[in-house]
Amino acid sequence: MTRSNQCLTKIPRRRFLQAGALSLAAASTSQAEVFAEMKGAAAKAVGAGDPGPFLPDPKAIGTIEYINPNPPAFQAPDYPGEYYNAIVPATLDLAERARLAVHAMTSMTNPNLDYEMYFPVAHMAQPPAMYVSQSDLDTWGMFGEATALMRIMSGSRENLHVDKTWMEVMLKGQGSDGIIYSPTTGRDWTMYSEAMPEGGAAGSENPTKQYSLLSFGTAHWLPATCLLAQMDPQGPWAEAARKLAGGYVPLMINKGADRSYLFSPWMYPGRLVHKLAHNIMEESIYTAGTQSWIAMCLVMYDRALHDPPASQLAERIMNFNIFDRGVNESEGRFHESPEVGDGPAKGQYAHFLTHATNILASIYVYMQTGNKPLLDRAIKSYEYAKLKGDPLVGFFPEVCSDYKQVGSRPCETCATAAMVVAALMLAKLGYDRCWDEADRWIRNQLAENQLTQIDWLSDGHLDYSRSKTSPDFFDPKRYTTDRVAERTLGAFAGWAGPNDWVSQEDWEGGNTENIVTTIQNCCTADGSRALFAAWRDMLSYDQGVLKVNLLFNRASKWVDIDSYLPYMGRVELRVKEQVKLALRLPEWVNPGDARCEVGGTVRALTYEGRYAQLGRADRDETIVLSFPISERTERRRIEGSDYTFVLRGNDVVSVDPTGTYLPLYQRAHYRLGRPLYEKVTRFVVPQDLSWW
Repeated sequence: MTRSNQCLTKIPRRRFLQAGALSLAAASTSQAEVFAEMKGAAAKAVGAGDPGPFLPDPKAIGTIEYINPNPPAFQAPDYPGEYYNAIVPATLDLAERARLAVHAMTSMTNPNLDYEMYFPVAHMAQPPAMYVSQSDLDTWGMFGEATALMRIMSGSRENLHVDKTWMEVMLKGQGSDGIIYSPTTGRDWTMYSEAMPEGGAAGSENPTKQYSLLSFGTAHWLPATCLLAQMDPQGPWAEAARKLAGGYVPLMINKGADRSYLFSPWMYPGRLVHKLAHNIMEESIYTAGTQSWIAMCLVMYDRALHDPPASQLAERIMNFNIFDRGVNESEGRFHESPEVGDGPAKGQYAHFLTHATNILASIYVYMQTGNKPLLDRAIKSYEYAKLKGDPLVGFFPEVCSDYKQVGSRPCETCATAAMVVAALMLAKLGYDRCWDEADRWIRNQLAENQLTQIDWLSDGHLDYSRSKTSPDFFDPKRYTTDRVAERTLGAFAGWAGPNDWVSQEDWEGGNTENIVTTIQNCCTADGSRALFAAWRDMLSYDQGVLKVNLLFNRASKWVDIDSYLPYMGRVELRVKEQVKLALRLPEWVNPGDARCEVGGTVRALTYEGRYAQLGRADRDETIVLSFPISERTERRRIEGSDYTFVLRGNDVVSVDPTGTYLPLYQRAHYRLGRPLYEKVTRFVVPQDLSWW
């Protein structure tokens, strides 16, 4: 097949990336140029004639007083690598999705507040709004880590000044004890108005100017600083990481010979560390479970900067969580928490992401310490988790329960992202079927949960009858309505449905909940982390052998991969360095039907498991692997409702019923069997990030 005879086919307007698809003859416009044009046009359309107030980004309420106002000098790291243009099949391209994510994470920020992220976004308000909250600062480190990962994938240099400010804020927030604190001055939303002991959050009645919620974003500054240290070895980043990792040590209470837990979920400078009479870690499954973020990030730090005591502390934390508290129980079940959920069944739910993060942390600890009981529990919990969502498309709910549920729950991107990363980690440990599970979830719910177009907000079809806001909703001290649609392009849904990007909790049943808020930005960070894990792990290289584990578009120093899935069963590999190639066939391909050609000559295939052994590949060769692809129909019941999915290979190409607000799976162009193409800027990065 040649590309020059393919015409640009009319494609649905419901997907920005599809709207950028080009035939070879028409591919004179780059993806970046199309991206810029779409942003500008959509921003104008959304801004024109919207009801409601225009609110600029809020300003600080007084002076923001950082604990370390004179941080060490640093240079913002560069992202060196090779850039070049290419015409590729217009299929799922993880690097291009990373480029969109960079745009979102650096744009959903407030330039008046040191580019503090906006955690919540309300697309269904009129007009769409973003607003500040206590979770902004608790999650900031996740943006720091995820944005660096997305730049490494895509080479995007958009808004680099935002990253530089974040780095300075992190250094200015690091106390002499190594912990990173958020100032409570200048931002009266830093702490909740009242203490929330069940969630581990302090209240504003605590007389402190500096505050740290010790898990979540604070922990994620560890891999963020490790990434910076790798790119800028002479900078202050390795020392900042060591101080933060060491800062957790004196905050721990030891329980027995091999278990430890935080004395408190939060900290302020000089706070006395002691065993509290009522320690929330021993009383709340949910709060104990949040320590898994710290354990996971401590292991990542050790793997990057080689500090074994960090992994030993992580092991003690996970021994406490798993074997003492039973966050994930002996048969894998997620232990419910009294403080999780709402409605008549409150207390009978488990917060899916918290338990999934305990799976991830357990696997990380095993990888570094060899703690096999933790791995065994992680595998059982992974299998349990699949039963609580939908393992065909990767829909995993915000909360789950073993009891009869009232109403339904949406998909939190964080949950799907954690399951994708867990599947990839287990696949690398030899659980081969997990490659197929990851592939399905990446192509479907994860990809669809990313906001890739915004014209749905301005085309007049939206029904706002369930999107009422109170008269005081648009508080100018907290909210902005400035270019919200354009600034959120590339973000991930906080509450998606199986067929719609816009959804919401339905605790009481009857589907009566108000739908206003659409994004919680932990999901944008976690969705991005899953994109990186998929992009990195789709290839594995060892001593001259390159394995292609997943069939997405990908540039690398060894080969460039053009994937035609799901238009047709075809993958092209353009060889750049001599390697021995093995390519894993997806679960739906019969190995006997696969055909390999090298330079137009058929090459016989042998197999090791599902890996087709393509043999030696020399520089400048093009290897083509082809196989039949067909459609099938799957009927699924998800959160109490029935859906019919049409899949082509592993990609859902249609769903019935169709969504209401921003329908998912508008992929009719994939069913034509004729590929579309797009021009992209490929980027090949030299860094080895196997430690992440």
